[in-house]
Amino acid sequence: MPARLADRVVHRNDKVALDHRVSRCLGRDKPSTNLKHNGKSSMQTFPNTLRNNASELLLKCLNGIESFHEHIVRVHKDNPTSFNPTILQQEPVEKYIAQVLQLLYGIYAAKFAELSEGIIESTSNPRYLVFAYCCRGFIETTAALRFYNKKTQQLFMKAKNQDAYDSAELREIASLLDLHSRGGRFDWAQYWTLGRKGMVNHISTSAREKKPAQNPPGSNPSQINAKTMIAAWVSDEPTIALIYGFFCEVVHPNLGSNFLVMGADSGSLYVDASRERTIGRSLALEGIELVTPVVREANRCMAQLLLWSAMTEKATSDGAR
Repeated sequence: MPARLADRVVHRNDKVALDHRVSRCLGRDKPSTNLKHNGKSSMQTFPNTLRNNASELLLKCLNGIESFHEHIVRVHKDNPTSFNPTILQQEPVEKYIAQVLQLLYGIYAAKFAELSEGIIESTSNPRYLVFAYCCRGFIETTAALRFYNKKTQQLFMKAKNQDAYDSAELREIASLLDLHSRGGRFDWAQYWTLGRKGMVNHISTSAREKKPAQNPPGSNPSQINAKTMIAAWVSDEPTIALIYGFFCEVVHPNLGSNFLVMGADSGSLYVDASRERTIGRSLALEGIELVTPVVREANRCMAQLLLWSAMTEKATSDGAR
């Protein structure tokens, strides 16, 4: 929803609270020092060994990722959400939009919390291959959120009257959010109906007949390919091509992923469980600096999603009164 609608749909006191929530999402608040989960601290920190003799840039990156992780864990904990599609089918489309935006905010908070924890924790063991997978997953998750945020904003902005969306415009927005939240490339309906053996037969029959498997009516919409989302990001920020290319190289069965499990000594390479993976460590330090701008973008995109969620929730509750 366009930012200029904020004063119309959010009362002054509500807007102060909203601005505070968005500020938290951008990492401007003082970090909490007492985050607990099941009685234990949920705050992950990079090992001190990574800070030894670290450059000023690397230290900033380490601190930034840790701050994001602490914040997003708090967001995940403080924003439980539920979604009943059967009930919502009977509700006005405006309420459906508000509910899906809340659901998406909760989903991305959960994903970013888990991935950022993996990025940090995997450098302590160390498991540099796991680190690389988490970084690539973080990049693709951010690319998806950024892609759909941009599409959603375009739909909000192109409305004929941005103070009163007509039914067709609302349905178009709802359809996009449905794709965002339910899109996939796996036939879950067939999987749960046929089971694993039946699903294998279904796929094999389609392959023999050289035709795509037909999904039954009501199946999830086909998700947009992650490469398309990455390409859209690269068109705006060419540096993402290098960042994503680096992490693709080190997670695929290539020389890059081989390096992650190797060390070097006196001109020789080694794979030895009893010795430090010096090459893997060096690439992980490089990876931390590369992934940090993506973490900042995830922050920004989450704040944008939070703003739309809060404003549509407010507009829906006002309309119900």
